[in-house]
Amino acid sequence: MKFGFDIHGVLDTFPQFPILTHALLSNGHEVHIITGNQKTEKIVKELRDLNVTFYKFFSVADYLIENGYDHYFSAPSNPWFESDVWNCQKGYYAL
Repeated sequence: MKFGFDIHGVLDTFPQFPILTHALLSNGHEVHIITGNQKTEKIVKELRDLNVTFYKFFSVADYLIENGYDHYFSAPSNPWFESDVWNCQKGYYAL
């Protein structure tokens, strides 16, 4: 079975979720990190510090950039996209 978790507001807020990610993987399930953040060393370190284990990392921002969606950066690591495009991506990934 596949399980998806967001980082901010979920994995970093509830200490039982990192324990759950390890248990799920240990029992043959897939754990997917689904986040709006770009995959940077800072995010990878944050997951490591939270003791989160996972099968796959999905960044909405990286996906949209790689697939040519219009965007701009409000800060070096903060891309912005059209709202309707952004709001649908986590759901599309989960399908």
